[in-house]
Amino acid sequence: MKTEERVTELEIRLTHLESGLDEITRVLLERDRAFEVLRREHTQLRKRLRDMERSSGGADAMAHEPPPHY
Repeated sequence: MKTEERVTELEIRLTHLESGLDEITRVLLERDRAFEVLRREHTQLRKRLRDMERSSGGADAMAHEPPPHY
């Protein structure tokens, strides 16, 4: 194989690798954005739960007891 053909082959491989890397980067950025949304929602839900517990006077003792039919 001539040097010029080898260089061309390497350039083609490099182009494919760069394309694959760009795709992986794009997917990771999408996942990171989705994770951030979920993290914010989780924080908001925890705050709402805390607020509900405070407004009801703390953890309700009846909530932790089994129903009477047990």
